[in-house]
Amino acid sequence: MSAEPTIHRGACLCESIKYEITTARPSARLLCHCRDCQKSTGSAFATMVAVPKADCRVTQGSESLRSYALSTTKSGNTMTRSFCTKCGSPLFAGTTKYAGSVTIINAGTLDDPTKWPPVLEVFCTNRMEWLRPLEGGRQFDEEPPRHQ
Repeated sequence: MSAEPTIHRGACLCESIKYEITTARPSARLLCHCRDCQKSTGSAFATMVAVPKADCRVTQGSESLRSYALSTTKSGNTMTRSFCTKCGSPLFAGTTKYAGSVTIINAGTLDDPTKWPPVLEVFCTNRMEWLRPLEGGRQFDEEPPRHQ
């Protein structure tokens, strides 16, 4: 028996952009240590939640959402990142690896970021040496196989 979907909400820092996720369970919950995520978040890693694209929708402020595509990723996939033009908050990403079927959400933008804690780490070869591995999580030096 699968869990019933519930509505999870999130927003950018200035709350110009708001979104809803209607899914029972994300397809991935992870920490990414790749240099692209480090640079785009300005942090040592990105905390991400992946959901089916059909389960995520912008409910307010889509006119303030801009995207850019990066084709020089270490994985070789094009990564499209979306952010708020007013406050600069990185909100969403998508990759050609999943052919547009998945939306990757920066977990810190969720109203309740504790709901879906990370369970795996990717690109651990780039993890800052002062960070410990995620306790109880799976670690991958690069990307995991598609269905991890």
